[in-house]
Amino acid sequence: MKLPNASAAVILQQKVVDYLLSITHRDGRHKAAFFMSFGFRLDAWEELAKALTEHARINEVASASSLFDFRVAGTSSNANYRVKTNLQP
Repeated sequence: MKLPNASAAVILQQKVVDYLLSITHRDGRHKAAFFMSFGFRLDAWEELAKALTEHARINEVASASSLFDFRVAGTSSNANYRVKTNLQP
């Protein structure tokens, strides 16, 4: 199953900058290290938002714990389109 309304998915700047790419956020710093290891940068946060949106659009839903909480698993390209990684948790 594809993510419902994936084409309308939006990744907010605040979520990327203050959490996913924040090396100082208590919970997000480990995610930041992961994403930064694949070339994503805070000063180009839009690249990660674009990659995550594309990931949600092209891959299958792996699980859904509620009407609004989906996990999408699959392969995605990094910011420089050189390395591929599995974005499963």
